[in-house]
Amino acid sequence: MTVASTLDYLIPILGALTSAVLAYRFSLFGFLSGILAFWAFALIRYEVVMYLDPSYEPGVLGAVMLGFMAWVLGVVWCSIFSLANIIVSRIKRTA
Repeated sequence: MTVASTLDYLIPILGALTSAVLAYRFSLFGFLSGILAFWAFALIRYEVVMYLDPSYEPGVLGAVMLGFMAWVLGVVWCSIFSLANIIVSRIKRTA
């Protein structure tokens, strides 16, 4: 396994974990910062892999689609943890 392929897997995992913690731990601010963290880690992964692997060339359309899909997936991913936070806090209030 090369460094590029290791970072290709490691950076998105770190981004997903970071955004999940932010979205669950904090309310609306965590949701928005989790989306931003998810997006930032996706772009960092893109730049690192392009730097370390010269054969990786997604082109302009690939970069635009990556940026757009990172926002969409970030919203979906962070909404799961924000909803879990809301449900847990409501259960704690009623108990």
